[in-house]
Amino acid sequence: MVEIRRLRPDEWGQAAELTNRIFRDEEHTPMETAFRRSYSSSLSQSFGAFEDGKLVSFMGLVPAVIEVGPAKLNTYLLGQVCTDESARGKGYASRVMDAVLQHIAYYLRI
Repeated sequence: MVEIRRLRPDEWGQAAELTNRIFRDEEHTPMETAFRRSYSSSLSQSFGAFEDGKLVSFMGLVPAVIEVGPAKLNTYLLGQVCTDESARGKGYASRVMDAVLQHIAYYLRI
């Protein structure tokens, strides 16, 4: 069974392990260091798909404000989008993206 939801504080290690395995090797800066805000338990806005409690798909979501002249636009940055090789082709990333979009729409009142 798969569960799609925001990550809990005790699951950030799983997110770092998954994204580092997908995107990094020993020569690269770890993802949780390079993109610290995506793994922030204080922001706690990144989403994932969990198979039997194991994180298999991840999207790092970070709130941001973009300033254009005097205007300030509330928005989000999305990154570290990945799915474990064993979980690909099951539609998990699409379902995580749907959850991310619902979250954004709620908070930005779209």
